Amino acid sequence: MLDNGADMVAVGTAFLTTYESPINPLWKKRLLSATGNDTRLTRLYSGKWARGVVTGYMQDFAQLDNDDLPNYPTLNAMTKSLRAHGATTQNSELMSLWSGVGVADCRDESMSELVARLAGMP
Repeated sequence: MLDNGADMVAVGTAFLTTYESPINPLWKKRLLSATGNDTRLTRLYSGKWARGVVTGYMQDFAQLDNDDLPNYPTLNAMTKSLRAHGATTQNSELMSLWSGVGVADCRDESMSELVARLAGMP
């Protein structure tokens, strides 16, 4: 990334799929199989605009995904049980699967391997 002339990069999503990451395994699996076309901005989970891997919940309620939704933290509290239910029933279609636009670059690797890869080290 820095080789392409950037002074800095934001790579938070890449760290989510490292071995050391404590995120839900379903979230990690979806990140590892996602492409950049599998994400979109949504307010449906939290009331704040955020990018995530598209889920069934996001598709089912797409027509409501606008600035008329309750703001954070109200909507976040309203969807808390939905997200928890998704996690406990192993249904990632109900979970918030936050990610960045570079999700296609995520790998199943250690944090040290990721840092070395980002630094351009062999």
